[in-house]
Amino acid sequence: GRAILSSADSLFDSKFEFASNNTTIAGEKEHLDTINQKYSSYKKLWERPIVNTDKERNIDWYSREVHKSFLSVKESVNKLINLNNKMMYQTATDLENHANHAIMPGIVAIISALIFTFIFSYLVNYYIASPIIKITDRVVMFKEKRLPYDVKIETKDEIQHLSESLAHLCASLNSEETKK
Repeated sequence: GRAILSSADSLFDSKFEFASNNTTIAGEKEHLDTINQKYSSYKKLWERPIVNTDKERNIDWYSREVHKSFLSVKESVNKLINLNNKMMYQTATDLENHANHAIMPGIVAIISALIFTFIFSYLVNYYIASPIIKITDRVVMFKEKRLPYDVKIETKDEIQHLSESLAHLCASLNSEETKK
């Protein structure tokens, strides 16, 4: 039993020293001080000789003194564990919130880019592609069937000037053919 207690005591001391050297949370040092004080009291109970005393095989003494002291140390260790768990959870929650805040501008930028792209595509189609397709179709119809060129362009730009020039050209060709 003494060998087991000695081994467990060494393990406890090494883990306690590791925890003492890694205090990062407010209140953690106070918890460690409480654990150290309670463990010292607990250790004094089993460190003293028990053999050939009234404590040997005394279950009432063990339950009343040793086990009660052990549970007190265990409760203090659990409080420290709960403090660390609470802090880890808080840190993870904060990281998640920071990640969400970092992602949001990217999502807004992507949605804005998509909206801009759709609007730009619509405007290019409405003001450039559709008029050019109309002009091309009417030129083909004029060439093949001599249908009058009557495309009306709503914009006041180069495409309207092109359409007007083609209308004059088609009208000129029609008047020359009727003269012949």
